[in-house]
Amino acid sequence: MKKNKIGSILVAVAIIGIVIGIILIYFIGFEIIPGVPLGFRIVAALICAGFIYGVLHILIERIREIQKGEDDDLSNY
Repeated sequence: MKKNKIGSILVAVAIIGIVIGIILIYFIGFEIIPGVPLGFRIVAALICAGFIYGVLHILIERIREIQKGEDDDLSNY
């Protein structure tokens, strides 16, 4: 794996880490609000889990693209 590919993968992982961090901060902030019904908290947890699953799926696809040699997706457009 070339140095350029490693850098591209690290950037993708860093950006996805930031996005997941923002989602988790939102979830934690929602959970510490007093008086929120349990059903609402469960729905919020499921929504956040769905977002995190989707973001991780996108990360896996991006790493596969980088390994195939598609470092620059913007050149396709």
